[in-house]
Amino acid sequence: MTESILRRAFAPLAFALMVTIGSAAHGVEPEPAAKSVFFDGTYEEAKAALKDSDRVLVLYFTAVWCGPCQQMQRTTWVDERVVERLTTDGLVVKIDVDEQKALSQKYQVRAMPTMLAMRDGKEVDRVVGRRSAAQLLAWFDAAQGLEPGEVVEPELVTENDVDARYDRAKQNLMDGRYEDALRDYEWLWDNIPTQAPSMVAVRVSFMASSIGQLCAEHEPARAVFSRKRDEALERIGQPGRTDRHVMDFVALNHALGEAEVTLKWYEVLKDDEANGWMLGFAATRLVPLLIERDRYPEAGRLISNPVRSAQMMFPEIVSSTKGLAERFGYDARMINRMLRDAAERQSREITALFAAERDEEATRVAAIVVKELGVLGRQVLAEVAVEAGFVRPLHLRLLEGIDEAERPEGYEELLQKVREALAAQMG
Repeated sequence: MTESILRRAFAPLAFALMVTIGSAAHGVEPEPAAKSVFFDGTYEEAKAALKDSDRVLVLYFTAVWCGPCQQMQRTTWVDERVVERLTTDGLVVKIDVDEQKALSQKYQVRAMPTMLAMRDGKEVDRVVGRRSAAQLLAWFDAAQGLEPGEVVEPELVTENDVDARYDRAKQNLMDGRYEDALRDYEWLWDNIPTQAPSMVAVRVSFMASSIGQLCAEHEPARAVFSRKRDEALERIGQPGRTDRHVMDFVALNHALGEAEVTLKWYEVLKDDEANGWMLGFAATRLVPLLIERDRYPEAGRLISNPVRSAQMMFPEIVSSTKGLAERFGYDARMINRMLRDAAERQSREITALFAAERDEEATRVAAIVVKELGVLGRQVLAEVAVEAGFVRPLHLRLLEGIDEAERPEGYEELLQKVREALAAQMG
């Protein structure tokens, strides 16, 4: 996969090089490079260049791993209207948040992409999230003090339009309109179970994560969802949809950054056979929490249908990861890191299964990881097992099955650790 990505990445470059060489050989001048919208200089140099000027300084905060940023790179920032307008009436400085952390912190940039408009050294406006060429130009017009150009108005959101309200809530959160975001997220949290049952899983996963971001940045939101968390806990065990209240309780604990509340609840129920069934509904959140605290046997006992889940989900996770990486042009190192993260998460669950003496299921799930990720899967499975202290003969076989030419860096050291762990177990 990596080879094919690199081949596709270098093919246009190789073709352009051949055309340039061929044109020069026949006395034909190559086409001039397209004009860039970005200033060829530093932030400080840009400020100096605009001294005593009425042009607008635009700070564009981005990152190589930011998907929306890469989309803007290929569309918005190369649009001829954007290039002409923002180089004539403005000056755009591209800032990588990983390379210029101090500058990102100075302007309190928390999400990418973020565009700041500066006039006379002061911020006059900012916008967060991907913008089309028309949207960016309208924003620039407003920041410059002009009337915005003609823009298609967004469709009105009706009160019961769940999808539209969810999209609006996410956009408001990205743009820092926290009160508006809170109104929509509170409505969605209360109404999705009855008005859009198909979104219940999204509600306690992706949407709960967004609510967590809102709560971290807006104290009124924390108060609202803390109250809803407490209400869910009160309803647990009462007549009605107890399973939903359990999931709400643990999801909101996660959103509020209060995982210890979930663990305290778990401690009360874990030895209670009458109410222990509730833990199954909380397993999605509980299993990672227990693994983080090296409580692998307990985590392993909570995992439900591990083989079926891995068969359905892990190949899709790997495929989606590779697809996104290819779509946004990530380099081989970034792709490997993303796949390694997926392998580590799955390997920790496999280790938990081994720790809970569910060896047959663990072995079958491990086979799925190896099938999808090959050498990387074998390596990560062994690394996680050594770190957690639950090494099995399977891990030795997986490492010994790697061809000599494909052995990764640190292979011999890892192999030795696995052998030592197995020897210690034998006595």
